[in-house]
Amino acid sequence: MLAYARAFRASRLILLYPWTRELPPKGRAREWTAAGSGLPFEVATVDVGRPDAAADALRRIIGAACGTALPAPTSNRTAA
Repeated sequence: MLAYARAFRASRLILLYPWTRELPPKGRAREWTAAGSGLPFEVATVDVGRPDAAADALRRIIGAACGTALPAPTSNRTAA
């Protein structure tokens, strides 16, 4: 992950896991600093059993990590 962070000049790392009932609440779970790089490194979970809500959950996790709200996607479907 550090290699990708360096290649893409990332300002932080987020490792995503599927959420299960045995885990802490959905969303951002823990945060550390990656040794040697100083990059914030977090672990987050998403309930992939609810595909209708997964995109919004990812938007909230990434937006919170970036300190900004990410806009909802706009539909690119055209009416028939």
